Amino acid sequence: MSPELAKFLVIQGISLGGVLVLIALAWLIGFRQRARILDKFHVWKLAADDRVGPTGEVAVDALGRTALAEIDTDKVYVVKALGDRLTTRVFPRSAVAGVRMYRPRGRGIGARVRFSDAGFDDLAIEFESREAPAWIERLRRGAWSK
Repeated sequence: MSPELAKFLVIQGISLGGVLVLIALAWLIGFRQRARILDKFHVWKLAADDRVGPTGEVAVDALGRTALAEIDTDKVYVVKALGDRLTTRVFPRSAVAGVRMYRPRGRGIGARVRFSDAGFDDLAIEFESREAPAWIERLRRGAWSK
């Protein structure tokens, strides 16, 4: 074996060992998601804290990861659990690029909401019931009026 190849293999082995140590450390300190959205009252309190106005209907994910709320008739309030924090965002109704319904295994029904903002990932929300809330259906069809 040439000395250059041996040196390369040693450096690669040290790099791989360092990456494995960092992954193990992240697993030990817990990079799992801890924040949860409790219920619609939790979403209403977050909206009041953000001063976004009164929220109407609220849809909370069955697992507590995401929530959607309507604000007036032309805005959508989004709450996402990221790590150990909850992030909130207000979108105009026109920023909802699409809503696709799906059936998760063993649970009710789910919706994947896509926004026109490229910096904001699609939002997956699963409902415990077999039907999506009526306002999510209106959002999906694009008919926001009640």
